Amino acid sequence: MYLKWFGFHNYAEGTTAWHYISDNIYWSLAFIVVPAAVYGIEKSFLAERMNLKLKDEVVKAELSFLKSQINPHFLYNTLNYVYSLAIPVSDKLANAVLRLSDLMRYTLNDSPDGKVSLDKEVGYLESYVELFKMRFEPNFYVTFTTEGIGDQKIAALILIPFVENAFKHGAVNDEAQPVRIKLKVQQKRLSFEVSNKISHAQKDHSSGVGMVNVHRRLDLIYPDKHELLVSNNGNTYKSTLILNL
Repeated sequence: MYLKWFGFHNYAEGTTAWHYISDNIYWSLAFIVVPAAVYGIEKSFLAERMNLKLKDEVVKAELSFLKSQINPHFLYNTLNYVYSLAIPVSDKLANAVLRLSDLMRYTLNDSPDGKVSLDKEVGYLESYVELFKMRFEPNFYVTFTTEGIGDQKIAALILIPFVENAFKHGAVNDEAQPVRIKLKVQQKRLSFEVSNKISHAQKDHSSGVGMVNVHRRLDLIYPDKHELLVSNNGNTYKSTLILNL
């Protein structure tokens, strides 16, 4: 190119194009192979270090999971015992314990892929709402509607943080602005919408780990298959989750 465009070169007259190419490849090969080898070795060390770190995290996660199984099972068995004691005392109390026991049993059930049938997930939400209703009735105004539920599968406990968030930060005692929960499935598209009037009375000082957790789970389980929309006008908070099942 220098010879053609500018008229000067560092090769003898009559040098062929193939000689130009092969000669340059020969002399530049060392400058390519050596850095490539160094880069490859470096990447190999980094990958090995990452694998060791992941293995360590897996072991820690398994230990943490095993530890977490002890208390929930104990609590579940205890709730069943408390239920038997509550029956002769109060039907309302017994029903509340039974609802809580159902919630606990659902959280303990696990599937190999971490997914459950959608109707079971909805049943869990309904039990949760009913338990809150017992706590706040008669001033408890929540509407929960569903449409299109069939044999779909969904990640377990992926919806409950939105309802928890609405009950935690919303006003459930305003008849004019009830908490609205809508779940609709069309073909393989699920839309879950929760809206609530914002309560300015601080009811819970916890850190809100549930919503942080659900964001992370959505990224891991439904990468490029979910959309989360949140709106807040100062009076009403609304979250809409769209999943491609």
